[in-house]
Amino acid sequence: MSNPYQTAANRTAGFVIACPPDVAQVFRDHDQMDALCALLEEIADSLPRPQADACTEAIERLERFVPVHVRHDDDVFARLIGDVHLRERLTGQHNEDLGLSQELSLALEPLAAGGTTDDPDALGYMLRCFFNGCRRSMLVEELAIQAALTPRAGPVGVPN
Repeated sequence: MSNPYQTAANRTAGFVIACPPDVAQVFRDHDQMDALCALLEEIADSLPRPQADACTEAIERLERFVPVHVRHDDDVFARLIGDVHLRERLTGQHNEDLGLSQELSLALEPLAAGGTTDDPDALGYMLRCFFNGCRRSMLVEELAIQAALTPRAGPVGVPN
């Protein structure tokens, strides 16, 4: 009989946990999201003249990957996270990320076509808000997963 659980490295806390395949996919998605954040940070750092191909790649990831990632995470957390308030908070963060990803795609289109932006400071701020917010969300999500999958130890001397 094969083991239905996979191991996933939690980058934020430096540990490895055994988890169901859909939860392991959350960690793999976070790796992709982290790569997107790094790309967006590179674009922000190179404003007002970022590489057009970097902007094109970012637009594709923002439009194709982010919506799938958000839906998958929300599905996993609906099943895994018992705390309704935490689940609602994570879903709210995902909705904000999704809305901002759509706005960023539109803002990056002129740069992907080799043009410029009217306000590089505003675009840089948008980019930084997005990737910093995503990184913060991933940290919270991974800690929530850790809490949900880690057996609770009872008080010393009391059987679990």
